[in-house]
Amino acid sequence: MNERIRKILTTLTKKPEIKMAELTRELGLTRRQINYAINQFNSELITQNIPCIERNHAGDFIVPFEVLQMISAPKRQTAQMNTIPSDDERRALLTMFLATNEYVSMDHLSDFLAVGKTTVAEDLKKTDQLVHKYYLSLKYDRFNGYQLENSEHKIMQLISDLVKRYPIFKRDEIIEQLSPDVSKEKVIHLIHNMEQMLHLSYSDESLEYLKTTLPLFLVRGLGKTKQGTKDFFEGNVRDTPGQATLD
Repeated sequence: MNERIRKILTTLTKKPEIKMAELTRELGLTRRQINYAINQFNSELITQNIPCIERNHAGDFIVPFEVLQMISAPKRQTAQMNTIPSDDERRALLTMFLATNEYVSMDHLSDFLAVGKTTVAEDLKKTDQLVHKYYLSLKYDRFNGYQLENSEHKIMQLISDLVKRYPIFKRDEIIEQLSPDVSKEKVIHLIHNMEQMLHLSYSDESLEYLKTTLPLFLVRGLGKTKQGTKDFFEGNVRDTPGQATLD
């Protein structure tokens, strides 16, 4: 859920009889912007089987009880609203899904993000711009779907930068969705082995980063290995751009 729809819903909750004209003045938005935000939010509500926001013939907004609960109950608000990522978070999730899978279809992306294909198509355009900064190409094959192509080092750097920038990847359920074949126990065991081999002890911050990033690296590697890729780390790591490319 982005900031715009949060403001709209908060205003509708406080002033249930507010009309569109007053809503536009209060929020400093156009009718088109408000309608677009509500339509986008309604699309996300549909995927969660929650009734949509509607308007009656008199122009009043009809906000379902389930949506009112999301706004009025603090604990429920945090739990339910956070399940709907912001636009930037959704695009980050889409990019990560592409980076951790060899081929991804439009249906896979739509199911994973719980949004319509139109939204996915628009997000793919933004993703294409982002991955170009890493000298990666977003290719489409009508039989297999979408794929990131170029050096594996650059894909790894993209994964790392996404983790560093977006806190959404700290959620256990997100990492589990992205790396279902990699258990937490295996990751912890690998980290301990790395510490012993390198004769060091990772800080708490580094441990959290590794717990998040390693499953994503591993699932990418497992996918490539299953396909028989020989040169998994082909490329020069020195050519990899830094995190600033996400900006």
